[in-house]
Amino acid sequence: MSADDNFENEFFGTEPHVTMMQRSRDLWALLRDNPIYSNYGRMLSIVGSQGDNDAERLASLVRLAGAASFHYYPADKADALVARLTTMGLSAGRWEKQWGGEDAYNAAKAIIKNSNLPSDIKVLRLSADTSAELVRATAQLSMDCGVMPTPGLSMRGITYKGICLAAVDETGRPVATASSYKNMHPDNQYADHGFWGALATHPDRRGEKIIGVLGAMALTYMWEEHGVRGFFTAVKQGNAGSMAVCGKQAVLPTKWAAVAATDPNHFGDTPLTK
Repeated sequence: MSADDNFENEFFGTEPHVTMMQRSRDLWALLRDNPIYSNYGRMLSIVGSQGDNDAERLASLVRLAGAASFHYYPADKADALVARLTTMGLSAGRWEKQWGGEDAYNAAKAIIKNSNLPSDIKVLRLSADTSAELVRATAQLSMDCGVMPTPGLSMRGITYKGICLAAVDETGRPVATASSYKNMHPDNQYADHGFWGALATHPDRRGEKIIGVLGAMALTYMWEEHGVRGFFTAVKQGNAGSMAVCGKQAVLPTKWAAVAATDPNHFGDTPLTK
């Protein structure tokens, strides 16, 4: 039995989120060889504008899976795309795309060198050897902070080249988590880029700079071990806390946006992620 078989049903979140991720996994088996598509376990994404039928293309994915998104979408066209998707009966929104390259890697190394974690904190990289309880608790921490977790196969670094870190206290409770995944097709123009983020900290441990160190560790790992040379994340406009963390990591505003949509018939009023 492969590691994939052991953890293939390790999904987290509300029933709409879990069903969406399962459908996206199955669709990915059909679309993974097409370089315009991207995935790291949460939902399928289209990379960059594909022309006049962007709304129709995304809507097709949304109606099949329940949710889908665009990466690297031109920021000056994002509002029009959101409006078009809304007229098609979907719930759509935009997130501001943040990106960092070598400056982000250098900033991450400096953060690690100049920061000290609290004495009760130990950082663990989730893997095939990690207990189901810790993976589940880390996913729950993300959900409690309004962040959609990836499936266990992603968190454990099995299906995709990536890393999920958990900072645990002396009781073994995860109090912060950060992730990064290399999620682009090798023939895509952004082949050496990867997602970075999914940052979450338990409310009673905020202000201790734990998440900054975790984010830096995830970023340096992906640069050094998997050759990622561009790191992107997406932040809702007005989310000053996330913007500040990104700024310290030199993951900065860009000319791109992310646009995501959900099918109200599937998600109802359930939010996708913050």
